[in-house]
Amino acid sequence: FILNMAIALAAADCVSALCSGKLHTAPAIKWPNDILLSDLKVAGILLENIWQGQRWDVCVAGIGLNLNQTDFSGVDGAASLHLLTGQTFEREEALSKLQQAVKARYRQWEIKPEEILVDYNAGLWRLGEYAAYQREDGSHLQLKLESVDERGHAITSDVAGAREAYPHGKI
Repeated sequence: FILNMAIALAAADCVSALCSGKLHTAPAIKWPNDILLSDLKVAGILLENIWQGQRWDVCVAGIGLNLNQTDFSGVDGAASLHLLTGQTFEREEALSKLQQAVKARYRQWEIKPEEILVDYNAGLWRLGEYAAYQREDGSHLQLKLESVDERGHAITSDVAGAREAYPHGKI
């Protein structure tokens, strides 16, 4: 999951670089890897790991960045960088900034992987806030996101202070 965090951070870094000076808010990571700007999804990530037996072999990362789209009919909670800034973005510039960000976070992952976890947790959306969550069984909970651990589990606490770790998809 550390690589997932590194890719999410790279996407957030790219959004920051593209929107530098255009907005007064920083992108946030909605666990596990959506990128939000002003509480609206501007980027999403899909990772697929390929295993050879018990050995991790390859990871393919797909990063979708909403640059200039103006119509989000039927899609709640999404926006483009264009809609949020009023600017038009060049795809080649965005790709270049994204490549630079991925390379930088990959180097960080190789050299100091523990910093990836720290940076990821610092950039989490709604960190330390109570929010409504739904379990797989349909029951609803009020939980506070405390952090995400190295396995990618959301560490939460309920209103009584009881802590629990949830893997992605369980809430």
